[in-house]
Amino acid sequence: MINLAVQVAHEACDRAAIDKRCVPSVFASAMSDTAITDYMCEKLATPEKLLSPTKFHNSVHNAASGYWSISAANRAPSTFVGAFERTPGAALLEAASQAVASDGPVLLVCYDIAVDAPFDSLIDVAETLAVAVVLAPAEESQAGWEFACVPAASQHTSLPQHPWLRERASANPVGGLLALVEAVIGGQDVAADLHFPASEGVCVRLRAE
Repeated sequence: MINLAVQVAHEACDRAAIDKRCVPSVFASAMSDTAITDYMCEKLATPEKLLSPTKFHNSVHNAASGYWSISAANRAPSTFVGAFERTPGAALLEAASQAVASDGPVLLVCYDIAVDAPFDSLIDVAETLAVAVVLAPAEESQAGWEFACVPAASQHTSLPQHPWLRERASANPVGGLLALVEAVIGGQDVAADLHFPASEGVCVRLRAE
């Protein structure tokens, strides 16, 4: 999972043509690496309770951002967001807020791997998926898109229209961001509802300038 998150982070920065060494980041995951969590729980249930130091090191939620900072020689601040199925909405709002507050670009990376029992009783993630985007204030953005967050009218997260993307988006909380990615690729305006830990969700409106 760490490799996947770091890979999409590099690709997003390359496509946005920004300096990887300087961009602040927001990494987000509903459950982080459940395979390592399962491993640690099994080991701690044995009399020996012996854990691999490397796997223990990789179990923390900000492991992916740590490896990203090493691979990109990045010393900028990094924030981690975890909010179960509402993670993408919360992370997107956090990254957008930071971009406005800092008046500069912010890298957003959301990722989750498919989970097995017993974790599927907490959240059903059937598809491994990672999405990375770079958000920037309007005066700095070169993408030609206007991005705005307003209260959501719907109680359901929007999904992409393309069947292949829709199938994967419906199987992973991260998939809510694919509706925005689809809009950018297709050059279309979109209003996508995402949800975060509050009484209401957030509707992300993406409009071609």
